[in-house]
Amino acid sequence: MNMKFSKGRLYLVAGEKNDTSTMMDTAVYDIQSKKMLFRAPGTSSVRSRSTPVNLSEELRDDSVKSFNEATDAMIINLDMQLARFREKIKSNPQQVKIVKRASYSGGGVFGLFDLAIMLLLILAVLIRNQFKAVDATRLNTAKLYY
Repeated sequence: MNMKFSKGRLYLVAGEKNDTSTMMDTAVYDIQSKKMLFRAPGTSSVRSRSTPVNLSEELRDDSVKSFNEATDAMIINLDMQLARFREKIKSNPQQVKIVKRASYSGGGVFGLFDLAIMLLLILAVLIRNQFKAVDATRLNTAKLYY
């Protein structure tokens, strides 16, 4: 039960039950052998209650909180699994053979074209946000005149 106080009156309002569960998983495979090397899950469960008036905001907040908690748990598990994998390689080096291709340069496949596209996307988002801010200002100014 949630208590609300309005105009000198106290109301008891039954709250809605909000359960948000999130599961994320990282899996690392050796593509050539089709063998999974390790995996790292991350889970979260957020339980809360909300009045029907605030339901959508509470659900959104619970969703973000659950996503962040699951991400943090996955990162911790990924660090542990990666450390275990490194120890496994050190203790049994003949089991794993790490080979770099001749074309390997140590970086991703991010070239000048990709950089230009990324910059255009960032610019588009900035312009869109600027227009949203201007529209919100106009809306707030229009409300003042009524």
